[in-house]
Amino acid sequence: MADELTDVQRQNLELVGRMLEVGERAGLAGLAAEFNAFFDRDVEWVPRLVGFGERAFRGKEGFQQYIAEVTETVGELSFSGSEVRAVGDDRVLALGRVHVVGRKSGLPFEDEYAFLYRVEADRVVSAQAFLSHAQAEEAAADA
Repeated sequence: MADELTDVQRQNLELVGRMLEVGERAGLAGLAAEFNAFFDRDVEWVPRLVGFGERAFRGKEGFQQYIAEVTETVGELSFSGSEVRAVGDDRVLALGRVHVVGRKSGLPFEDEYAFLYRVEADRVVSAQAFLSHAQAEEAAADA
């Protein structure tokens, strides 16, 4: 299947793959530290862990605000096992798992987690999160 990918799709998969590696290794703080390497300055980030997908965070300031809000409620957060797939020439679907421990409760939670990224000019311009692989795959099919 890799032979069927376009150059643009390969580049997008590589970008998102590098970004996910940083996220898995260094968490959200690591992504914030390398923001300019991965994200467009006006990126739109629609997470599920804060605002349940009803709120978008924009740009570097918005991403930092997202991190601050996650930190208020989450004591521990990690992503793992990401599988990436090209969706057309401008989107990448990432499927993985999220592990969360509540800051106050100390209760752990682990489940599926997914992102549908839109990439332009070698930068992520939007990221929409999903709480299930099925929801993300459905959104990717409609993209």
